[in-house]
Amino acid sequence: MAAPLIGTWSDKKGRKNPLLYALFGLVMYTLCHLMATITYEHMSVYYWFFAGEISIGFTGSIGAIYGTSLAIVTDDCRNKLKPGSSTVPMRIGVASFVQSIGSILGTMGMSLLAVPALAPSLSHKLSFFKASLIQVSFALAAFIYAYFLVRETHFPLEDHFLYNRLEGSVDTHIEEPKSMPRKLRDNFVALLEVGLQFSNLAYCAVFVFIQFSFLKFQFSVCEMFLFAIISVRLLESASILSEHFKLFAGCYRVYKL
Repeated sequence: MAAPLIGTWSDKKGRKNPLLYALFGLVMYTLCHLMATITYEHMSVYYWFFAGEISIGFTGSIGAIYGTSLAIVTDDCRNKLKPGSSTVPMRIGVASFVQSIGSILGTMGMSLLAVPALAPSLSHKLSFFKASLIQVSFALAAFIYAYFLVRETHFPLEDHFLYNRLEGSVDTHIEEPKSMPRKLRDNFVALLEVGLQFSNLAYCAVFVFIQFSFLKFQFSVCEMFLFAIISVRLLESASILSEHFKLFAGCYRVYKL
């Protein structure tokens, strides 16, 4: 429920403050995990987990961070490029791809910190402490970077290029019949997308059929493989959107004429 409110806030007042608000929730969430790791011998970890979930829930969770950061990328593209530029979806796709790569690197780092199940309890405690400390460090780094280096990109009172403020009636565009190579390409992309969806189902089958029969490192490898597939799909979606955005840009130019 908080994420749509943060999105409305960013549309009316700018992007930077909502991004800082969402990152602050992430910092508090990681701090609660760190405190749960430090004090788990003296109190239940669920108190800290519950506090962390409340803090990140009220600040829009990870979705608010992703959405606000992508909105900043979109605004930057809109301010620097011409209206209707087809490179805007590609830039957004690349930004999403970079975020997905960050998830892969994070999973790889956690797998390196994992210890065998039969290791002493002290090794497990140190492993969890290191992982939580890395989480806090990166969350704080993101907050500090956003506070000092991220600039405001959205000025609602000075925005002159908004699609919902275009004057006049909406122009209708009748799509021309597609050629056979275009139809084959679109059908191939659709089949590829469906096939990639089955990869997610196969990933879920790992938990159903071989539950608890793999090591932490093997689980991390499966998760990295999933994130790699998602990253490829993000770039693929961006290229498809670029093609459709060219069509929209053409309609927009015809409408302006």
